[in-house]
Amino acid sequence: MGEEEKEEVEIPKTETFTERFVTNAIITHTSDGNFILDFGRPAIGAYAEKKSGKILGYKGELKLDVRLVMSHISAKRLLNALKTNIERYESTYGEIKVGERENEISSE
Repeated sequence: MGEEEKEEVEIPKTETFTERFVTNAIITHTSDGNFILDFGRPAIGAYAEKKSGKILGYKGELKLDVRLVMSHISAKRLLNALKTNIERYESTYGEIKVGERENEISSE
């Protein structure tokens, strides 16, 4: 007797579902001196077995959500503001440790 093929369905979101924003950024610059910051947002849905309702996993992709084009002056101002605020954060909560791998961050 063969194993019955499982049918899966996407679990719909309720009307009161709260979207969570998690992002990844890609920074590039153009030949005219502008900096481009692209922010992607994961579009992820949960999938379940149709008959039992058992969650089978999550599927999704990263979609470009926001693109910021900044002059070199604005980019430098952003860098300075981030630096100042990170220093304040670290003086209160401790050093933010960044791992060798890209996107590997811990705040131990």
